Amino acid sequence: MICQLSRRTFCLATAVLLAVCLSTPLFGTRVCCEGDQWLRWTNEVRQTYVLAFSLGYSKGYAQGCTVGTRDVAASLRPGLENNPARNCRHKGLDFSRGTDYFVKSITDFYTHFPADRDIYVEELIRCFAGGLSVEEAHSQHFPSRDKAQ
Repeated sequence: MICQLSRRTFCLATAVLLAVCLSTPLFGTRVCCEGDQWLRWTNEVRQTYVLAFSLGYSKGYAQGCTVGTRDVAASLRPGLENNPARNCRHKGLDFSRGTDYFVKSITDFYTHFPADRDIYVEELIRCFAGGLSVEEAHSQHFPSRDKAQ
């Protein structure tokens, strides 16, 4: 009896696991649609997402500039404006507008353009950190769409 019950439990667990695995995307296929998920989140979760993204990006970018320019010959001219690592850091995305700006822009984008809710949140953050408006972001080519097709 225990052996049969265990076998039934095993079969049931295997069937559930198989159903879950087959219903989720495999091999790097993206789940549609991040915009729908974004609109379900509370403002606090959105703020946390943008803050975490901006901190992670900024730290990684700064470290990349430091490592990437380590062997670059510094200019013979004095001054911070001639420092390769500093110049590299200033080419990164601009998050100085704060999380409120990004949260509002992303929310406005997904609200005004529901057909574009398949665009990754990360891609929108990059657009807005690069100085684009919601309308300008809407007219952009997004690499994630290439992957989805």
